[in-house]
Amino acid sequence: MTLSAISPRVPPSTGTLLNESEGLDCMPLAISGWRLRRRVQHNNGRAVIEISDDSGELIGLITSTSLPILSVDAAWRGRGQQVDGTRQWWALAIGHASAADEDPVVTFLRRVGPHGISRRTVVRPALLHGLWVAAVPGLHTAVTCSQGPHHHIRRLAPVPRLHVHG
Repeated sequence: MTLSAISPRVPPSTGTLLNESEGLDCMPLAISGWRLRRRVQHNNGRAVIEISDDSGELIGLITSTSLPILSVDAAWRGRGQQVDGTRQWWALAIGHASAADEDPVVTFLRRVGPHGISRRTVVRPALLHGLWVAAVPGLHTAVTCSQGPHHHIRRLAPVPRLHVHG
């Protein structure tokens, strides 16, 4: 297994997703035309993150809670086209972080090569009122979130078969 170093800051694809100084309009994600909208409800102070696909349909919704929970609530993967025309796989996950002193760490797992060697990409997610969002490039099959001694896992999809072996 190879472990990527944990970045001291959020990767560029998710770093500004939850910037509270930005307006509350939808922000484009760096993946396949999806958009993220985040807001804080005035009546109860809870944060809400909504994710919409390229047709504007709501595909993900998460609301903060006063309970101290750590979770991976939803995860997606797909393939998009970059500016230069090349196609690239991506993975996106959202969840809750507890109110612990430690920041959460999100790990995306993928298998590469004919023998399915595991590779991990570890990132610090963007945070907003106890909610987190993380996105990475690559064909990932599972995601975990850890914060202190807590640990939770959510599988994105079964391990894909990209090559037929004879």
